[in-house]
Amino acid sequence: MTVMNDARGMLRFWFPREILIVFVLVAIVYTLFLPKSFFEFDETLFARAVVDYEPWKHHPPPPGYPVFIAIAGSLNWLIDDPFTTLVGLSLVSSVLGLLFLAHTFAAITGSVPAGAFGAALFYLSPVLLIHGTLPISEPPALALVFLAMLLFTRAHSCPESWFVPLAYGIAAGMAVGCRPQFSIVVVPFLFASIPVLSNWRARIVALMGFTAGCLLWLVPFILVLGGVEKFIAFELGQAAYYASHDAGISRGGWTLPRLAARFAARPWGPLWIAVPVVLIALAGAWRLAKRRASPAVPVIFASGAYLIFAIATMDPADGARYAIPSVIAVALCAGAAIGSGARSLPGWTILSIFAASSLAYTSPLLIDRSSGDSPPAAAAAWIRANVPKDAVILYELPLWPQATYWLSDFKIMKIDEGAPILAGSSEVPVYIYGNGGSHMDGAQVFWWEFNHAFRKVTRNHYGVVSVVEVPASQRYEIISGVYASERDPEYEWRWVAPLAEIQLPDLDADRVTLRMAISGTTPQETMPVRITVNGNPVGRVEIKRGRWTSAVVPLFDGPQQIGFQCEGAFVPAEASGGRGDPRQLCFQLLGVKQE
Repeated sequence: MTVMNDARGMLRFWFPREILIVFVLVAIVYTLFLPKSFFEFDETLFARAVVDYEPWKHHPPPPGYPVFIAIAGSLNWLIDDPFTTLVGLSLVSSVLGLLFLAHTFAAITGSVPAGAFGAALFYLSPVLLIHGTLPISEPPALALVFLAMLLFTRAHSCPESWFVPLAYGIAAGMAVGCRPQFSIVVVPFLFASIPVLSNWRARIVALMGFTAGCLLWLVPFILVLGGVEKFIAFELGQAAYYASHDAGISRGGWTLPRLAARFAARPWGPLWIAVPVVLIALAGAWRLAKRRASPAVPVIFASGAYLIFAIATMDPADGARYAIPSVIAVALCAGAAIGSGARSLPGWTILSIFAASSLAYTSPLLIDRSSGDSPPAAAAAWIRANVPKDAVILYELPLWPQATYWLSDFKIMKIDEGAPILAGSSEVPVYIYGNGGSHMDGAQVFWWEFNHAFRKVTRNHYGVVSVVEVPASQRYEIISGVYASERDPEYEWRWVAPLAEIQLPDLDADRVTLRMAISGTTPQETMPVRITVNGNPVGRVEIKRGRWTSAVVPLFDGPQQIGFQCEGAFVPAEASGGRGDPRQLCFQLLGVKQE
């Protein structure tokens, strides 16, 4: 009887009415919309790491995620299916994270309804509805962050305990090991929380716990990488990439207001959802300030510091997902505004309107991904079912993880490495696994419906994937000046430099048709291009902006080298203050066909 009473007491403690309702609601919604297949770049890399942890091979990608992979790998030892393991881990982490966050917010605001409403706002926000069950590191890392925050509130209210601040520090350190990028929010939270703890013993013990929590994963991780020097080289390599790509090229053309909107507003979806939430949060912040809720200070400070760092340095394409930690403070303040009154009915009404709006906004994407394979998975399945086993699959770089994961039974090669080798091998079937659409005859195109949630709350990648057979008549070798293939949802192209040359295989053709264009974003209205064959001028083409141009060039016996010369090339980075694409661009080569 005592055991039963104790169990009931624990259930009542963890699941008071408001928290129980939102816990069940989020668990049902998340379970209904579980993804059916891998989708994003990192997901298959995480899956490979669960089976074989090789950070130097990008299994997983840098910075390594040692705690996340340790947890997932242990579960996969029982489940023996990386996808089920990772999705199940995200689902469980999200519902546990909701529980931890609700109790954290309740402790900070002094109101169980405020805690429940704030946690529900967080986990029912568009960015969490989309990312909360994906096979990625954020959901488990968030659960550990919220566990650390909950333990902090307990340490604040129990100054005589030494165990609780120790556990708080360890949980914070483990959260960093689960997703090292979260150090940008965990470390500010830790240092802002130290003055809030009531005595020096708790402060020192919390710091000791954090150190221990970090060492628990850092030492084994260093050993896996091969020692301290290799660990430093590994992390510096990732830092260099981050500085050049995320904080550099990817931000070309983005103004500060657009960056702020991308990171601050897009996690909440469209402005008609985001603006009311932010206004409610401002009212809640005023309430917390009047109440002098000191435990709220580390949460708001850490989220604010993270948001500033994100706006200043992060890749805008990842804006909503990377901004998730900054959503915590908004959810806390909004929960305090709608849940701290004497009656909870208005809070339930606001939460219901928000949840319905958020679900309506994200449901097209959620339904797509929970009802069938993602475009990369569907395209890979089509290849496995329809392409001859002796074919060579040329994958575009963004699809490298998916190609190596799903198409390992084929000979697969990066497109710019394989194309020169295969240009003269007319007997070998060649297919492109392309990240985007295609206008080529016979192309198989797989897509999800493009909607606002997909374009603004995700990275807007892999919504369309194509499988394109490349007959011998359309192959060529790049000699110089032709850049990597690119795609949008409808077309594919290669940008060409002011001086460029390609070589055609000898197919005894009489002529070659060159399809060219310049995009609508090109500053010039027209682009004159001179064409040569084996160094001899054969014609001049004037390409008009936004239109395709075809040039038919005569061929002779033997291999043919086609040269391009143009004036008026442009550099996209020059229009964005030095950031963005630094290449000199002339025109887009859409296709080559010998006849």
